[in-house]
Amino acid sequence: MRALIEGEPWAATAVWNAHAPKVFRIVARVLGPGADAEDVTQEVFLRVFSRVSG
Repeated sequence: MRALIEGEPWAATAVWNAHAPKVFRIVARVLGPGADAEDVTQEVFLRVFSRVSG
């Protein structure tokens, strides 16, 4: 996360790779597997990445 905050170009990919599977599993448990879980997972990271600089 520190590298992401500092603007390192590789950091977003690293954060996604490290955390997206966990987020997806949690969302899929709540919503069930499928496109909705994938969409919500992407939305979570869009919000995280858009707020990093803020």
